[in-house]
Amino acid sequence: MKTIAIACGGTGGHLSPGIAVAQRLMERNYRCILLISQKAVDQTLSALYPQLSFVRIPGIALSKKPLDGLRCLYYAAKNIYCSWQLLRMEQVAAVIGFGGFTNVGAILAAACLRKPCLLHEANQVVGRTIRLFGRLATKVYVPEGVVYNGNSQVSFCGFPLRRELQPMDPKAAKVQLGFDPDKPLVCVVGGSQGAHPLNRWVWEHAEQWVAHGIQVLCITGTNKMVQADKALSPSIVFKPFCSQMACLYSAADGVIARAGAGTIAELTHFAVPSILIPFPQSAEGHQLNNARVFEQRGGCVVVEQSAMDGLWNQVLGLLARNQEMRRALKQLKSIDWASFLADELETQIKR
Repeated sequence: MKTIAIACGGTGGHLSPGIAVAQRLMERNYRCILLISQKAVDQTLSALYPQLSFVRIPGIALSKKPLDGLRCLYYAAKNIYCSWQLLRMEQVAAVIGFGGFTNVGAILAAACLRKPCLLHEANQVVGRTIRLFGRLATKVYVPEGVVYNGNSQVSFCGFPLRRELQPMDPKAAKVQLGFDPDKPLVCVVGGSQGAHPLNRWVWEHAEQWVAHGIQVLCITGTNKMVQADKALSPSIVFKPFCSQMACLYSAADGVIARAGAGTIAELTHFAVPSILIPFPQSAEGHQLNNARVFEQRGGCVVVEQSAMDGLWNQVLGLLARNQEMRRALKQLKSIDWASFLADELETQIKR
């Protein structure tokens, strides 16, 4: 049984596609080791997959602050050493990375050991890790329309989705989540780490939700629960984390979310109309780029965080145009990109 190392930690947007590819590879009798960070978001998501093998490796994101430079170098050295030891001791046949700081050591170790290394970029802006180290990879995969000249072997690839993300009956999904199946449901998802401005906006508009008969499920993120100083309607629910994302997307009549590549891929797969509010501090503005491309394809409405004063009217408009937007979303491509990457890995291993 051959072993594949999957470097995919740091955020849900890095870890989720790594899990998706691991699921496909395990179905083909490969052993997978997923290299993740020591952040809480990785621990929460990885705990849902006891059948997979996760290894926490040291590392922190690069910082522009001079005082953090030495700390970054220290953790980068530990990351490289741990990755080298793992690839050598586990006799890893190939590596695939999904961007982020956990990838650095795996990329360098694979290059030194002359093992195939594939890198996947999910966003409309190529991230720093792939820009700096992509030339060492065997092949780099980017979204359709993105130009990357750092490697001679570049292919287009969408976002790999986990096996369990399959549509359900909408009414049954609402009941499973504890909501009335005959009333509209808006789900607010701030990404794997939550979003304070979205959580606060939902709470501040509690009276409007109730007055319009709209149910709300707000996924706040760990340690970002709203501290309510007034009683809220039972139809407005705040949860720190949701492990039933297939149920959530199936139940939702509309979604308000950040604009990570994984969120957009899931919204497309479930054909859920959405309002995307890009995180203003995302690296090099990649979330705004992601959202604008999706909007141009008819998949969403984009509202920048500085313009959230007009968000309520956008919500009402989204629900009014629900069926029209769903039809547009169903026209967008939905390919099993996780299986595609598993095929690519097998091709490299057999060479």
